[in-house]
Amino acid sequence: MPTRRGKAGRDTAGDLQGRARETALLSALAGEALRGEVRVVVLSGPVGMGKTALVERSARTCGREFTVLRSTGLPAWSATPYSGLVRSTLSRTDGGGGEETGDGGSPEAFVGTLTERTTATEAARTLLGRLRPGTPLLLLLDDAHLIDAASLRALGLLMGEESPPGGLLAVVATERPDVACELLGLSAATPGARRITLQGLSTGEVAALVEAEGVRVPPEPRIASLVRWCDGNPLYLKAVLDHLALGSAEAFGEPDVPPSLTAAVARWSQTLPEPARHALRVLAVLRTPSTVPQLNQIAELPVATRDLELLARSGAVRWSERGGVPHVELVHRGQREALYRGIPLHVRQDVHRRAARALAPPERWRHQVAATDAYDAPLAERLLRAAEQESREGHFSLAARHALDAARVAPDGADRQAALLDGVRLLIFGGETHAALRHREAVLRTPAGPLRSEALGLMSMVAGRGAAASRYLTAARQDFERSGRMACAAAAAAELAVVQNFLARGEDACASARFALAHSASESVSATAGYALALGTALTGGAAAGLAALGHLPQDPARVATHDMETLTCRGMFRGLTGDLQGAVADLDVTLYHRVVGRVPESNVTALVHCVWTHYLLGEWHQARRRLAIAFDLADEHGRGADFGILHGLSAILHTSTGRLKEAEADLEESAALSRNADYGAPAFHTTVAQAAVRFLLGDHREVVALVTALRRTTSNLPRALLYGSWFLPIVGVSYARLGRIGEARQALDALRGIAGDGPMLAMTRLWLEAAVHEAEGDQAAAVAAYRAALAVRGPGGDPRPYRALIRRDLGSCLLRTGDNDGGCAELRGAAGEFTALGAHPLRQGCEELLREATAAARVECGPRCDAIWAALTSREREIAELVGRGWTNNEIAGDLFISSKTVEYHLRNIFVKSGFPDRKRLRDWYQDTDRAS
Repeated sequence: MPTRRGKAGRDTAGDLQGRARETALLSALAGEALRGEVRVVVLSGPVGMGKTALVERSARTCGREFTVLRSTGLPAWSATPYSGLVRSTLSRTDGGGGEETGDGGSPEAFVGTLTERTTATEAARTLLGRLRPGTPLLLLLDDAHLIDAASLRALGLLMGEESPPGGLLAVVATERPDVACELLGLSAATPGARRITLQGLSTGEVAALVEAEGVRVPPEPRIASLVRWCDGNPLYLKAVLDHLALGSAEAFGEPDVPPSLTAAVARWSQTLPEPARHALRVLAVLRTPSTVPQLNQIAELPVATRDLELLARSGAVRWSERGGVPHVELVHRGQREALYRGIPLHVRQDVHRRAARALAPPERWRHQVAATDAYDAPLAERLLRAAEQESREGHFSLAARHALDAARVAPDGADRQAALLDGVRLLIFGGETHAALRHREAVLRTPAGPLRSEALGLMSMVAGRGAAASRYLTAARQDFERSGRMACAAAAAAELAVVQNFLARGEDACASARFALAHSASESVSATAGYALALGTALTGGAAAGLAALGHLPQDPARVATHDMETLTCRGMFRGLTGDLQGAVADLDVTLYHRVVGRVPESNVTALVHCVWTHYLLGEWHQARRRLAIAFDLADEHGRGADFGILHGLSAILHTSTGRLKEAEADLEESAALSRNADYGAPAFHTTVAQAAVRFLLGDHREVVALVTALRRTTSNLPRALLYGSWFLPIVGVSYARLGRIGEARQALDALRGIAGDGPMLAMTRLWLEAAVHEAEGDQAAAVAAYRAALAVRGPGGDPRPYRALIRRDLGSCLLRTGDNDGGCAELRGAAGEFTALGAHPLRQGCEELLREATAAARVECGPRCDAIWAALTSREREIAELVGRGWTNNEIAGDLFISSKTVEYHLRNIFVKSGFPDRKRLRDWYQDTDRAS
């Protein structure tokens, strides 16, 4: 059945997402109106927030029990008195749900007598005369700010002194609630009146909307990108979702503006006065906040403060303070893009010309380029000089814009192509991946050459196409070398080294990095090459080898120079992988405060990935979540699917640890889908490690082993396995042991022992795996000793709290199997407490289940003996045993029983002799673990 569309192309048929509270309120007020009350709801909010959809829902859900009067405002009618009533429609029901026949639905039938001289009271009474006596009225006013004043005054009387005797529910939808309420005679003191301001949908509400539209729901961070793009506005969301292919979740971060949205926003803008409409055009062209004097300088028509206030009341713009000066700006990026695309080309160019005259460089140059269709050699030369200057100073995004603008106006075709390729390269160095990838088709149309190959290589790299990036950058380096441009060859070699590390080709990466270091005097190129050399060394010799290669860095990360932030990122990675968790956090935190631009945008996301994992191992899960959110934002900015895949894997581990299994599965699905899009193995490797970690936490050891077995079949994963062994070898080895595959468990243990490093993490996990192997071999005593040794590990580098809690849980289980019920329960209680402190609720529940089973078994085992112990005690001894079992001290027991503390001690000694318990702790545990406590 086709859906019905409301104004501006919105879907009004299905359920409204995110409006449950408002819908429930309307339903409740309808019930009160049916009992003869007068109720008024004023719905306000910017265009697209769903006001009309709520009005339509009211008509569908309440219309069978009311006489319905509708009126919708249109600017074309706004100058004629009572035009809102002339255009209104009246429909009545027969009480059984069917519409009456007759002239009830004809507007002229009940407003034909209205003239300009008709008073509002007369108009209201005319309307009332057409209603069935005692029938409640549902009054629906859409776009009430566009209904003429005379009609609003008459309709307002129906909500007050001329209200129908059968009750009334009025639903008023408006972008300008103050104007509409004033004409309707409503105020905060009006009885039965409510005002609701609709806000943008939240991330969760958008997820429900996406699902309802039949589009595959991406994980929360991807949806959050779309929410930020349009501030959660349902109109924009629905237009984007309608534009996507069915079942697709692509382009959530940077959606293209659909033509339907451009048309809808253009229709809405026609409802505004021309000065306000032109102010919106100027703001869309400027792309930045503007002062009122600046707007008036650029606008063709004078823009008065009242026009901007009208836009602000409509939710179309917002005011802000900058340096104490009021500025006005558009609300979100989606609005700006939709408005800009809807401006006719000749009008847009005219506004750009005006802006160019009003603004100073470099903004002037941008508007000059946008305003012209002709080549301009002097302007192109100025832009290229500016791009070179900004690039030298590290302002790569601005340099890229200048170069790309020069590519539009340079008269010579070769100059245009060179400027385009340089601009794309600078965009990538500035971290503007989305913008760079939009130029791919234009780059492909340029003639073959090293600059083209380098640009395509960088674009392929940030798009997650590592193999393609390697081919392009290899060609660029070779062509630069053949032409003698060694500095350019060195830059391409440094970029190639980074890609070769992506492909786990550590030796090749080291060779490329050494070439770059030998042939470049550029600090930027040398820094990228140094970073790649350290990572390549680690891929060939392990994290400890990579760490040894970075001995030149100051120990204090705060003293590391800004140009060495990438190498500091490497040191933080290697420290974490070799067990120095606190040292890793110290290094990585410093890199996060130094945004690395001008080089391959790799180190910031990499630093955040390792930061998240390190905080997780330290038990600092709240901090891990915060870092993960930042990482998602940064990945969204760079637009690299490979980054998203790795981050979703980390998110799945965090969700699983805290019991959010549905969210974890969604993350794993997204991680797997994104890793399949890459043509190199790193994303799939990290996805598989995350899947293994999740299955381990869920106790699925068979799946852990299956995943790792599949991982090892790929030769390119062997260097990554060497580098990241400390992340996955412990859980893989323990899983082998739990399945009785002792030989493979010992191989994992040998590999873990082969990882050099400091800090308690490696020592603890080795002993944990050793204990699991002993347990699998049936040597319970050796297993208990190894578990206890693991828990005794301390030292600098940070305590891996999740591992410690898991080891304590396993020790408790092992002790229970040896028959040490007391010791086992004590360790399980301790593990449950540690899991509680971490927020690991599923693991805590697992400990509690083991405790319940152990307690039940103990009761069955010692039932007769327990009764014998109790029977052997005197009545006074039983009293004291009970109070000790409840945790009372000797002094508290003495005071309660009116005896001395020495007498309590005397009875306790007798209790210990008769029961065989060595101390009061064992007596208390016995009492609490039996039915005595109940």
